[in-house]
Amino acid sequence: MQINDELKQEILEKLSKSNSEYFKKSIYDDFLGIGYIDSNHKPTQKLIFLEFESFDLLIEHFYKEMNAYHNGFQIEYFKYPKKDPKKDPKKDPKKDPKKDPPNDLEETIKTEKNKFMQKFIKVYEIIRDEFGAKLQKYNEIYICPYCEKNYINIVKTDTKELKPDLDHFYPKSLYPFLACSVENLIPSCQMCNSRLKGNIDFHDKQHINPLKYRLFKDIKFSYDAKGIMIKNINELQQNENKKNYLNTFEIEKIYATHNEVLEEIQNKFKMYNSVKIRQIKENCFALDEKEILDIIFYEYKNENKKNPLRKLKKDLYEKFNEYQQILAPNR
Repeated sequence: MQINDELKQEILEKLSKSNSEYFKKSIYDDFLGIGYIDSNHKPTQKLIFLEFESFDLLIEHFYKEMNAYHNGFQIEYFKYPKKDPKKDPKKDPKKDPKKDPPNDLEETIKTEKNKFMQKFIKVYEIIRDEFGAKLQKYNEIYICPYCEKNYINIVKTDTKELKPDLDHFYPKSLYPFLACSVENLIPSCQMCNSRLKGNIDFHDKQHINPLKYRLFKDIKFSYDAKGIMIKNINELQQNENKKNYLNTFEIEKIYATHNEVLEEIQNKFKMYNSVKIRQIKENCFALDEKEILDIIFYEYKNENKKNPLRKLKKDLYEKFNEYQQILAPNR
């Protein structure tokens, strides 16, 4: 998300007053490089407001330093710690010495990782709880950027403020040092965040960031006798990042279920036929036919950022309107 100087200053001031118990020295602090952690072991302005384009370089640098420090075989444990077999009976308690670090080193990694993660999670919680709504409003995000079909409005009641999920584009469980980076945060619907995206590693399996590049502007929805589809799906899938995005968020399958949009367009064309338009013109003589149609089909002709399914509506309207022009060119 984008952020202005005023919000930056508010976040930094809030962070400066936060309880120091959450900020402890970890051996992993040094793996980030100079300028990311301050003398009080807190994430710095450089990390909190790091540009998205720098994330992959920081990830690669961090794990390169970890690889050197741990002699090359504990990275997987840092990212995917073994579960306690007592808590997870399905997990094989036997260890493979070729893959698993010794118990003492395993405990060291666990302890240091917990200290390392705690500082970033704390800053994230401050940003989420104190500034999440402000960031969403500043960026004018009203519908989920991943699917563009679900509202993610902020709702205030007498006792609480209901806010959408604040997803980590790069999962905080895999890349904890990016948990507090503002440009790693994406307001999203629960379906996209929890059920579709989950903990998929977007560094390993690259995806389009919807706040940096709106994939929907490239998608061309259409329909035939079988229903709604993405007309240019094969072209889009030539790009690996776009292909991953379409597959992860099941864009074509989910949008294919919205036949009601096509039905609404068809019904409006039937309802507002040439006779009806003529009647409206007689009562609203200041409006010509084009202006009347612009009013009737406003939500289908304009991709309003507050309008769910906005690209689907526009594409299906244009397709059906083109079909109608062939059938009745003088309408």
